[in-house]
Amino acid sequence: MAIALTLLISLPSASLLSPSFKAQDVKEGEKTIKSVRMYGEIEYTRQVKAIPVDDTGEDIADDNSHITYEWIIDGETIRKDKNNILEFTSPEHIGKTLKIKASVEDVPGEFNASEGTSDEQTIAKVKMSRYKPVMIGEAMVGNTLTVTRGTVPVEANITYEWQASGTSGIGTIGSGEELTVTSEHKANYQRIWVVAKADNSDAVHTGTSGQSNSSFITESNKVTGTATINGLSTQIAPVVGEELVADVKDLDPASAASLLTYKWIVGTEEKSTEKTYTVVAEDLGKTIQLQVGLSDATKDNQIIQAPTTSVVTNTIANCTPEILGDVKVGSTITAGRGDIPCLLYT
Repeated sequence: MAIALTLLISLPSASLLSPSFKAQDVKEGEKTIKSVRMYGEIEYTRQVKAIPVDDTGEDIADDNSHITYEWIIDGETIRKDKNNILEFTSPEHIGKTLKIKASVEDVPGEFNASEGTSDEQTIAKVKMSRYKPVMIGEAMVGNTLTVTRGTVPVEANITYEWQASGTSGIGTIGSGEELTVTSEHKANYQRIWVVAKADNSDAVHTGTSGQSNSSFITESNKVTGTATINGLSTQIAPVVGEELVADVKDLDPASAASLLTYKWIVGTEEKSTEKTYTVVAEDLGKTIQLQVGLSDATKDNQIIQAPTTSVVTNTIANCTPEILGDVKVGSTITAGRGDIPCLLYT
């Protein structure tokens, strides 16, 4: 004989369900906060935005009218309101942890009553990499470059480091607020720039700044040297008939030797553009100047000036005549040229 059994299961009333979950609490089409995502830099002087995330992992858009945000630093609530942005304005926050809690009441058709919390993040020092100093000047051999802070915060305790790049890589070529570009830099590198570094005593900033704009290192367009007039029989004055020669020493760069031009000025008149000049009688009583310039228009056409001579004479200064014969009563004495061969003798 078959026996039919009926199993009856008795469900508790809704009032006995756990208060943390009610089937009717979660309504289809209404958002439920599951967690909070931080957007922005967790860094002193920067801002962070709290973005609620729903139970499907999607960001929840909010017009700041429903969701409340609680900002917790090192376990202490510093603000609780509907503003979802926080700016780190106190250096005392550096090194502390930040956590954000977002909560919302039940809003029919929009939100289920819920809350979510972010992961903890440590508030960092100001990263220098977001700032750039400014390099001033042309990276030309012989020029001195300087640097200003640019966007680097004025309160940052920094030092400057000059860097350059070439075929062998990047190298540090100097430090401080100035750098003079040398021929050695030109020989070993192609580009040059400067960075700002937060030193170890800076409690707020860390790392190295972004580099300034870089510049190609170029050869100097300036020529330096010293000019003298050779060919003078003495160091006092030129003499009619002498051939004077322009002599340039310590020329930098040496390659400029082929670009030199010459100008001989007697009194106020330009007399020759050759490397040599022969003194003539009409130059008597006038000084002679030598000016050395450059024929290359791309160069800085500096004038190298030789010392101006004394006025032209017709005898060699210090040409001392010689007395010939015994200087005694009854003797005849004559005058001689002495040891220096005078060009003209009277």
